[in-house]
Amino acid sequence: MSAGSLISDRKLIIAIIVDLILAFLVISPLIYGTSPVKIKVDPDVVPLNSIYTVNIECPAGMSGTVEIVFGPTEKLMYSRAISGSTVLSLNASEGAYSVGLYIVRVKSSEGKFLAENTFSVIWGENLSVNAFHGPIRVEKGNYSADVFVEVKLKNGSPVEDATVWAFSVEPNQDISPFPAKTNKSGIAVLRWSTANLTENKTFHLKFNVAKPGHHLASAMLEIEITVKKE
Repeated sequence: MSAGSLISDRKLIIAIIVDLILAFLVISPLIYGTSPVKIKVDPDVVPLNSIYTVNIECPAGMSGTVEIVFGPTEKLMYSRAISGSTVLSLNASEGAYSVGLYIVRVKSSEGKFLAENTFSVIWGENLSVNAFHGPIRVEKGNYSADVFVEVKLKNGSPVEDATVWAFSVEPNQDISPFPAKTNKSGIAVLRWSTANLTENKTFHLKFNVAKPGHHLASAMLEIEITVKKE
């Protein structure tokens, strides 16, 4: 191969390399960070049962789809068509959302990826727990009552399907079921009893309450028994 051919080949290789570099410089802004669509989530750390806002900025007339997925599993949580800039107000409601990372994505009408952003859902507010009992029933030295454990959020909303564990502090008490569950009204109903009492006594019960997405909560209850002489 002549020296002229080598020089010609080198020039060709250099020209190809330069063309590739120029092509990369032209298309790279389209790939990295210059999408016309911008997504902002406020706040980007959302407690369970809180409202968050998704602000999508895009050119007028541009249409597409916004999706929200649970990051670890890619489970689709929300999807809707959009046209132009859009603001969404959504609730990270308990039962639908879990603690973890979420991804907001915007795609074109053709399904092309345009932009994404992330936010986190964290533990919700502390549960409010109130325990009380109904009328005391008496039968030949045996005493019983229905016990109610009410679980609410700060805004007063009932918490359904919370798990309630009841523990007796003193002996000679029985309470069931173990564990119990709250109903749609946020109330768990249990049955308490004690037997063969011969003197007045005050009993104490402790309740631990758990619900996914919330810290463990607890409450105490006193049941005063005045022995009735037959």
